[in-house]
Amino acid sequence: MVTTSSAKNRDFVLSLGADEHIDYRTKAFEETVSNIDFVLDGMGGEILVRSLQVMKDGGTIISLPSPQFPDQVLEQAAGRKVNVSFLMVRSNGKDMNTLKQLLTNGTLHPHVSKTFSFAEMDKAHLEVGTGRVVGKIIVKI
Repeated sequence: MVTTSSAKNRDFVLSLGADEHIDYRTKAFEETVSNIDFVLDGMGGEILVRSLQVMKDGGTIISLPSPQFPDQVLEQAAGRKVNVSFLMVRSNGKDMNTLKQLLTNGTLHPHVSKTFSFAEMDKAHLEVGTGRVVGKIIVKI
């Protein structure tokens, strides 16, 4: 598994199971990797367009930021038989219980970046808006 992040987060993403790290600030991933089966796109926009360049014909890109794809992306994907889709999380009780069990038995190890009180909700929102949060922001109620 190959991932991109800043150099500052290299050790963190490798600790999550990545085999290879690309510092997006110093190298374009499309210059390093090719013939990729699957991309999980957390950014959209230009990153999604560039991801198409590294895909294996018949591969899959799942984009998280937006359910709308530019015509350019859809045309390029169709020409290469790359499946491009959007994933929206729909939580339910069964899934929440599964996650609870994974957390309880230590299988899942979340990374908490910062914790805020409910009164600091504005600060929590601003922190998320920086786009530089590693892990999750917690708001205590």
